[in-house]
Amino acid sequence: MSKIITGYHFDTGTRELYEDRVRAGQITRANGDVLHYAVVADGVGGENHGERAAQVGLDAAIVYLQTGLEKSIPALMSKAMHSANHEVYWSTRQHKGTSTTLTAAVVLNGETLYIANVGDSRVYLVRGNKVSQLTLDHSFKNIIPIQGKMSPAAATASPRANVLMHAIGLEESVPVDIGFHIRDELTETEYKRAQLRGRKGLPLKTGDSVIVCSDGLTGASPTDGKPLIENEEILQVVGAQEGNRAARGLVSFALGRDADDNVSVALLQTPDPNRKTKAVNQQREIRKNAAVFYGGIAVATIVLFGLLTFFFFRGRTNSTINADQTRVAMLSAQTATFNAFQVETRDAAQRAQDAEATAARATADQSQQEELLAVQQTQTIEAAVAATQTAQPTATPLPTNTPRPTLIPGQIGFYRGKSQEELIPLFEDEAVIAVENSEIQINHIAAEEADEEQEDASIYIQSGSEVEFSQVGRQVEFRVFEESDLLIETGRYQSGAEIEVRASSDDVTFSVVGSCMGVLYSEANNEVTAACFEGQCKFRIDRDDSINIPTGSRVTLNPLDLTLDPIIEDIPASSAVSYRTLLSDFPGGLQDVPKCLQPYLPVPPTPTPTATLFIPTNTPEAPEGGNNSGGGNNSGGGSSGGGNNSGGGSSNPPPATEAPAPEPTQDTAPARPTAVPQRPTASP
Repeated sequence: MSKIITGYHFDTGTRELYEDRVRAGQITRANGDVLHYAVVADGVGGENHGERAAQVGLDAAIVYLQTGLEKSIPALMSKAMHSANHEVYWSTRQHKGTSTTLTAAVVLNGETLYIANVGDSRVYLVRGNKVSQLTLDHSFKNIIPIQGKMSPAAATASPRANVLMHAIGLEESVPVDIGFHIRDELTETEYKRAQLRGRKGLPLKTGDSVIVCSDGLTGASPTDGKPLIENEEILQVVGAQEGNRAARGLVSFALGRDADDNVSVALLQTPDPNRKTKAVNQQREIRKNAAVFYGGIAVATIVLFGLLTFFFFRGRTNSTINADQTRVAMLSAQTATFNAFQVETRDAAQRAQDAEATAARATADQSQQEELLAVQQTQTIEAAVAATQTAQPTATPLPTNTPRPTLIPGQIGFYRGKSQEELIPLFEDEAVIAVENSEIQINHIAAEEADEEQEDASIYIQSGSEVEFSQVGRQVEFRVFEESDLLIETGRYQSGAEIEVRASSDDVTFSVVGSCMGVLYSEANNEVTAACFEGQCKFRIDRDDSINIPTGSRVTLNPLDLTLDPIIEDIPASSAVSYRTLLSDFPGGLQDVPKCLQPYLPVPPTPTPTATLFIPTNTPEAPEGGNNSGGGNNSGGGSSGGGNNSGGGSSNPPPATEAPAPEPTQDTAPARPTAVPQRPTASP
């Protein structure tokens, strides 16, 4: 991980109020990622309301960068902007029109730059001898041509050319721009390409400087209309200075040209061993120029004195006296002019020294203000982070299905997270970033035309996913970004859905008609997977012919090299189990489980019968001396069997018999042996 140098500085300019806010610093996330950030907010609104909007927006964005759960940094920054918009909108609703710009630059682990922007504050990249603007001002003259409503020339000529179209806090939702706008082409296609570049990020190089600033630095001077700072001056400052010193240098140029607005600058810089050398050379050049200037004054004084002496002692003839007097008068006038110049130069030097002392005092006062502001902002952020970390989550009941709400123009449906009951409106060309497992219901038909018996198309997205909708007509069309995982059930849309994945110079498009498909885009694993759970599923690469995906199969492609042969295999049970867990967070999802996933879920094993332990019982012995009721009568003294014994002889009863013990088996335990009484014998 490379070292990143941060710094920031600000000044009120000619304004009485400071309505900007600026911060630069470092954050370590829970997953170990280190983020160096630079954020600028430029508040809009009188009576200190712009100041409040800027403070609230900046604090909310930094807190979300610290606590957000998104793995993707572009998704994290976009959600931070939405969080700031939510806080500003609801905290300033009573003051209509109060808003702020908000622009952020983040470097991940000292290597890759990401940006996010709403409004007309800017991000510049200084690399080598070039200054490049990375953001697009969200003004009328830029946004309207991108929307295709007016040509760039007509929009620039409009009286509304510089009116802001997007700002934090104006509306309940706001489009967030994460693109690197390195081309001047104002078209929808180029705008989308810029967003794709922004999602991939920009690797930084040695000596790079990233400048985030309010329009107080980049505007025009009120005195002569020239830029408040030129690109050559930016190169001069960041090429020789670092951190807070470099930020002060940039602000000083704007102040020296009578900036009529607050000026705020934040910096992120990679180390450059040449900066110190350049700084030393600049100081030497300044001293050299000063020496030449004052040395020239001394030489001119000596030359003039010599001329005066020469003409004074020249010949004494009457014919030359008048000429000499004329020359002396001219030289006296020149001497007076030079003396006046010398006095003016001395006064200018004194004024410069006074201005430098004043600037030093202002810098000291400004530093105290910065320290106080930093302490206040740090306390605010720490309190918000502590509240976020210590708050105990409460169990939230699952949302229940609600009647289909009325749509407004441009709306295509609704979405909500699993812990939310409120439905959030969804519009065309809008992105949904899932902070938690979420569901999207697509129904672009107005309520009075919709058939309540028909089902909306349902899209269930895993936490951390991001999707962007292109258009919805007879077919649902949307785009999937990296680290996204979702399942779509097409509902009543007879033409189904088309899902586009852009991960290289080409793109891959998946489509499903009539039922269910799961799509996973893992940039970390270099995989794009589509599972056809039901219906007619296909995929195509760029503009090639479509290829069928058999029902019950999934296709896997390498997004970085789509020329490789795709892998088609049976859907594993683990994939169905994962989507069942996702769908179980929503009542509608539970209804879609049998339709989409049931055939692919593992079947519970049949229970094995439990072995029964059999313990036999013993048969009791026959009692002794029982009544013999045999057929004959024994009247003698002998022994007779089977008759009535009426004499003195004894009768021998039949021997007692034992019940045969069962043979022991594996399922039965052997009978425990019992004591058997000894068989009686006949009396003599």
